Amino acid sequence: MRVKVSALVVDYEGNPIADGKSPLTYRKVFTVALNTFDEKDKPAPEQMGHIYALSVKLHDSSEIELSADDVVLIKERVGKTFNPLVYGRTCDVLEGKASKKK
Repeated sequence: MRVKVSALVVDYEGNPIADGKSPLTYRKVFTVALNTFDEKDKPAPEQMGHIYALSVKLHDSSEIELSADDVVLIKERVGKTFNPLVYGRTCDVLEGKASKKK
């Protein structure tokens, strides 16, 4: 599946969510989620390699191809790291559902 990771994450009214002073992108959400964990949630070494490779891929282009395994991993990590709005928007994007702006 192709995902435009440079797209902005929007709130319930369709306004971009801010990450400090700049708008939050799916690239930032995915990268932060993939690389955030505590010691009890630390991935196995082979999964750390996958996370690293995927994180590099996220920064190589504004639109990337994700495998089914990548999608599952991103959803899992975003669900553990972010709030329900960001998780829901992530699921929408990864399932090909367009968010409707008001």
